[in-house]
Amino acid sequence: MAGSIVMSMVNSGPSRRGVLAAVRMAGLALVLTAGGIGMGGNIAAAQSSADPLVKANEPYKTISADKRSDTVMLPLMGKMAKPPKVIDEPLKAALMPATASDWSAIEAWTTGETQKAVLEGLKTVTEENDWKKAYGFGLPYGAERADPDLIAAGMYVELGDPPTLAAADFKYLPSVVNLSILIQAETTRLLNDGKPYDAMILLARGVHFGRQMADRAFYREKIVGLDMMLLATMRLRDAVYFDAHGESP
Repeated sequence: MAGSIVMSMVNSGPSRRGVLAAVRMAGLALVLTAGGIGMGGNIAAAQSSADPLVKANEPYKTISADKRSDTVMLPLMGKMAKPPKVIDEPLKAALMPATASDWSAIEAWTTGETQKAVLEGLKTVTEENDWKKAYGFGLPYGAERADPDLIAAGMYVELGDPPTLAAADFKYLPSVVNLSILIQAETTRLLNDGKPYDAMILLARGVHFGRQMADRAFYREKIVGLDMMLLATMRLRDAVYFDAHGESP
């Protein structure tokens, strides 16, 4: 039912900004009732534990080392160049046409080597469709449990000294937002190059990775994942339209 509500919102025709806000709330309700990690489920359980931090990190221990998307993506995202100021938010990137005066700078950023490496990493961690074998975002909470190289790159969750869940500082999250921006800008580039199928595959990968983020325990992580999922899903309509009609959406 929640899925049909989301689609009816998408098809109702208001501005994209209004749709995104409405769909975000519907999507949040969907995720929280879908049986995954609830918005506060792990946190509430952690606070009742003798060691809340150990409890909060427990679910991520079930992800095997060779199926952790964070160990693939975070080193790559830490090297990304910052997106052009004109597309410093995912929605701005989604709405920016290839005819814009700033497009040449956006295209140069999108096709930069570090950004291409991130897109290759995204392909790796979203290739498996079987949920039993798929990648999961297993970044532990706290500097004590994070890889030293990721700490040096600022791609971890800081919990303060002494570490507490309430003090969580999600230092890696801006890079996840930049990934969403990259997906949207690359989608426009692919559509402009007459490659709607490639654009659709990329957007599907964005939904897949966003779902991994929506499985995280904290609200701030979940909402970034939901935004990525919902914006990529909305943009899929553009790619399908382009493919069907052969004209820019």
